[in-house]
Amino acid sequence: MFGKSSSRPSVGTAAKDFTTTTPGHRLQFLKGSDTLIVSFDNAARAKNTPFQGRTIWGEKFYREEGHSLLGVIAATNDWFRCRHLITALEDLSGSGFFRQFENVVFAGSSMGAFGAAAFAPLAPGCTVLSLSLRQRWTALAFRGNADSPKVWIRIGLCPTGMRPQGSGRRRTPMSSMIR
Repeated sequence: MFGKSSSRPSVGTAAKDFTTTTPGHRLQFLKGSDTLIVSFDNAARAKNTPFQGRTIWGEKFYREEGHSLLGVIAATNDWFRCRHLITALEDLSGSGFFRQFENVVFAGSSMGAFGAAAFAPLAPGCTVLSLSLRQRWTALAFRGNADSPKVWIRIGLCPTGMRPQGSGRRRTPMSSMIR
C-alpha cells in the first residue's frame, strides 16, 4: 500500500530527537522507524495531567512498535487553535520533515482527534486515526497542496463532502478560530 520513494531523505540521517516549546504546547520528536506517528493530546490529559514531564499520548505503545513519534502535547484544552502551534507545525511541514518518512499517521482521541484531522493536510497522503471525535464537524475541510498546505474551517462541508442540515457555506481561515 505504501510505496518507497527515492526522493525521501533517510530517516536515519535526517531526523534527530528534538523538543520545541510554544506558549501553550510542546512538540516532542523521538526517532524510530520510517513510520511517523504524530500523536495529539486529548482533553482529559491536558486537564488532569501536569504539562511538564507529560509523556506523548500512546508513547509506550508506539515506541514498543518501533515507530518514530512526534507528540503534540497541550498545556490547556485549546483544541490546538494556537497561532504559535500552527506556525511550528507549518514550519515542520515546509522544511520537509514529514516527507522523510515512508508512512505518516496523525492520531488522537477527543480533542486529539480534532487536532489529527485538522493538521493532516500538512502531510499530504498521511493516514488519520481520529478516535472519539468530540468537536462537532461544523465541519472541517482542507485546501492546499504539498507545496502550500493550508488548513481551513468550512462551515457546512464535512470531510466526506456531506453537509449537515441547517449549516451555512461560509469559509473561515483557521487563523480566525485561534486565540
